[in-house]
Amino acid sequence: MIAYLDTNVYISAEYKFSSGKFATLSSLITDGDIKVIYSSATQGEVEQHIIADISAAVTKYNRLLRKELSPIIDTADFELNKIDEDAAIAAVKCSFVDFLSLNGVTKIELNPLDAEWLMQAYFSSEAPFETKKPYEFKDAIMINAVKQYQKKVIEQIIVVSDDAGFRKAFEGNNRFITVKYLGDLIEMCNQQKAEYANIEACIIGAVNNDDFYDQIHGHFSNFDVDRAYYEEWKCNEMQIDLIEAELAYVEFVDDRYLAHIDVVLWVLAEITHRDEDTSFFDKEEQRYLIENYVTWREIHRIKTSVVIDCTVDKEDDKYVVLDGIIVDDRKFHTLDLDESTMQSWDELETERYEEPNLVYCSECGKIIGYTTVYKDYNDNPLCGDCMIANEKGNICPACGRKVPHEFMNSGFCIDCFKKQD
Repeated sequence: MIAYLDTNVYISAEYKFSSGKFATLSSLITDGDIKVIYSSATQGEVEQHIIADISAAVTKYNRLLRKELSPIIDTADFELNKIDEDAAIAAVKCSFVDFLSLNGVTKIELNPLDAEWLMQAYFSSEAPFETKKPYEFKDAIMINAVKQYQKKVIEQIIVVSDDAGFRKAFEGNNRFITVKYLGDLIEMCNQQKAEYANIEACIIGAVNNDDFYDQIHGHFSNFDVDRAYYEEWKCNEMQIDLIEAELAYVEFVDDRYLAHIDVVLWVLAEITHRDEDTSFFDKEEQRYLIENYVTWREIHRIKTSVVIDCTVDKEDDKYVVLDGIIVDDRKFHTLDLDESTMQSWDELETERYEEPNLVYCSECGKIIGYTTVYKDYNDNPLCGDCMIANEKGNICPACGRKVPHEFMNSGFCIDCFKKQD
């Protein structure tokens, strides 16, 4: 089986060439089940993205260390160090080159270039030129190279790309098969292995029958919760109400059957947070004078995945799953709850904490603090925003109070006007 991976496949894998789906692919390449082809154009484009993406990520990380984590960066409890951008980029590029150097990964030539076909496809708006954008010439050159290589080896080639226009250029030609994701390629390869076909069907049945439900539920129930968006919050209670599981693919490694399962968790969380809109932070005192805490019951839908190491055996000429153990290689056991995962919410209660003797604006009701420099005609406090001439009154230039229009005379309040006489 020969496969060509478009640039977006490497990017979607987040350049993790020694783990995840690329580790599975590398194993299949090493075992001789799949051959992968690439070109200098593919390599160059992936390396450009590595430089840009890693550079941006390292800059963001180092800035976070410098600005947000300075209190703990030098403590012995944490190993937090600045990342060298050049070294990080070099490490990822080296991992990429190691993958390309595998026995079974072949670099193909971009020549000969079929310029006649190239221009005809462009002016006829054929794939990948539907939009007639200049950068599509790069894709067209790569498409031509893959087609020319296929003519040479006379074998069917599987093209993996999430670019619909790129895939369309190979459709209708039985010498090519197009798939969208790397997992689809791995699944196709496994399906070709007759010995594993029945095992995969057995594991699919176990997933569909919720045989792993308790393991998955127990695994994620122990995760922490991160409720993004709120500045100050706490999770009073978290429980997983429902789990939807679907097998993505089965990885066969050293007689182990690793079921990669896509999981949807329906999580109920009781969250208490400080409502910044109705709380008041005094910049001078550097503390909250009013804190309003709201408790919500939130339901979130979280997409994640899990890998289960399955023990499979044959009983009465049928494969059965005897056991399943979750393979846990996560560095962070956290469920991220945010506005994108939120499905519904109910407000349970509110609690308000207010410092005593606070002063409020008599006109708009906004909190001022403990003292005020602005007052109205009756010596009631005013905030700076309301200390303007409007329908409520004018500002007396003598006493500085805000006075109703009916108590003004010749630009002064009547008290100050009398004093001038």
